[in-house]
Amino acid sequence: IDAKKSPGLVYSLVLRHFVGDADVENLLLNKLESDKDKNSAISALGKIRSARGLDRIVRLLDSDQAGKTFYRVRAYLAIGDIGGEKALGYLQQYLQKERNDLDRDSILKAIGRTKTPGGKEILVRRLENATTDVLVVLDAIKYSGDKSMIPILEKELAKPQNTRNKAEFQRVIDALLKGDDSTPW
Repeated sequence: IDAKKSPGLVYSLVLRHFVGDADVENLLLNKLESDKDKNSAISALGKIRSARGLDRIVRLLDSDQAGKTFYRVRAYLAIGDIGGEKALGYLQQYLQKERNDLDRDSILKAIGRTKTPGGKEILVRRLENATTDVLVVLDAIKYSGDKSMIPILEKELAKPQNTRNKAEFQRVIDALLKGDDSTPW
């Protein structure tokens, strides 16, 4: 494997064999300094739930380097994958100030991925008051993997404004029942 041509493949192979290993985490943290490998390193740090990577990813997001939407989306999702209340706090800050729809949608999905009680509250409020981002919130709820959301989804589905999204509500309910919190990426 040519690591220079396929850094994402290298990271995925490394992750399969050494998840949580300090040397791998250090390698990934060092790769955050490389323009070429940064995106793969961000995703990989999220996948191994690197607490040390959380602050580094946030610093990158807050820097001038975070101009590309694709880069920011990966960073938000990695923060969600790392999870925990600290990650949720960062995501809440970004959600409040972000105006770009793609970024806001990614932040909501990342909030679901934190798998925190606070994240659940945010998603429930968004679902109850949703007008345009119902489908995004549904995806975020799926990624949370929280089966206690099923009665809330069923209650929301009964509302007339949500009947046009019945299939999406049912898709998320079915996924939660199966324990499928996977993402398409």
